[in-house]
Amino acid sequence: MKTHQLKPFILITFLGLVACNGGSSESANSYDAGYATEENFAPKDVEMDAKSVADNTTSLSENQNNLKTTKKIIKDGSMSIKTGNLNKSKQAIDQLLKRFNAYYENESLEKDYNQIAYNLRIRVAADSFDKFIAAIETGEGDIRGKNIQVRDVTGQYIDLSTRLESKKEYLNRYKELLSKANSVKDILEIENSISNLQAEIESIEAQFKVLNQQISESTLDLYIVETLDYVYKSDNKINFFERLKQALENGWQALVEFTLFLISVWPFLIIIPVAIHYFKKYKKWKRAKKEAK
Repeated sequence: MKTHQLKPFILITFLGLVACNGGSSESANSYDAGYATEENFAPKDVEMDAKSVADNTTSLSENQNNLKTTKKIIKDGSMSIKTGNLNKSKQAIDQLLKRFNAYYENESLEKDYNQIAYNLRIRVAADSFDKFIAAIETGEGDIRGKNIQVRDVTGQYIDLSTRLESKKEYLNRYKELLSKANSVKDILEIENSISNLQAEIESIEAQFKVLNQQISESTLDLYIVETLDYVYKSDNKINFFERLKQALENGWQALVEFTLFLISVWPFLIIIPVAIHYFKKYKKWKRAKKEAK
């Protein structure tokens, strides 16, 4: 082939190779760049169209607006009551619990020499909390203390709700992406992301459950105390004959103990006198020998 015929062939071949390499590189990278993070979740094969994204954004905005219209309040309190009849006051509280469909979360009784008291933690529906407090105040007993706390947790509620919806949305999109993954590497990476998302969703749901319970049910710490009359109890004095009897018993017991002690050490009572006797004889013999010299 002549030189002027070879040049066009080389040019065409070079352009073909460049086109093939460019296409394969684009197809290899289009998948990996899509699901690396939640913030950059836009794989080409499962990318949502503009209308779907707009619908989801509108839905989240509507949910947030609906949450903002209703404030989320946690209301708790504590009360202290002095009563003249603790049992009667406790029975009255028991009746109030039945009336308002409330319950004791904790109940304890304390008693000492001058008072007896109940420590009660009561859970009651939030919408009945004020009425429950009013019913206690109109009952028997002297209110010694009262403290009501109100917390606005609307922001925290909206934050948890938004995070939960967002995580669930990402989870659905990862599951859709998993169904279209081809390589083992991609499948493992997506499954790991799904596992992490599920753990985060469970954690947020647990927080959400606790917050909802605190909002729907109020807590009242109720302390009811009754003061007892102080009664002096003098020690009963023992008469002479009783004391004499105890003295004789103690003396006899001491004699028995001493006798048992002597019996337990009888070998020493024999060995010690014998040793003293021979020691004296030895000293006497040694003195006589010294005088003889």
